[in-house]
Amino acid sequence: AQRLERQIWTRWLNYEGADPLVPDLLQRGNAALLQRDYAVAEAAFTAVVERAPDFAEGWDRRAVVRFLRGDCDGAVRDIDRTLALEPRHFGALFGLGLCRTVQGDHQAALNAFERVLALDPHYAPAQSQAALMRKYLAGYPL
Repeated sequence: AQRLERQIWTRWLNYEGADPLVPDLLQRGNAALLQRDYAVAEAAFTAVVERAPDFAEGWDRRAVVRFLRGDCDGAVRDIDRTLALEPRHFGALFGLGLCRTVQGDHQAALNAFERVLALDPHYAPAQSQAALMRKYLAGYPL
């Protein structure tokens, strides 16, 4: 299952469009993300979505940065665009669950985590978050 997940991520991250600058912008954004330079990462991913608006992973990468910067509303908008382009994007759905958790909408968070598990039943982060949300919704404190 993990090998298949890696293959899917590799495919999603592979830009096949016409703009020759997009791969460099993706690399710059991912490097900045690893360095926790979220302003640079967001700028790079914003350039990606402007240059390649039909590339789902550009929107997902920017959603990740926006979540890490505390901008759940912006992250959710980017996740919505990601899912419009790639409805099976379990990473975006997982991010949606995290955003809904932060926003206090625990039922919506559980729904998102369960959608992840419908696509990838072995995705351990979604398994643990779904279990946590089920407990919380049953009355146990987080």
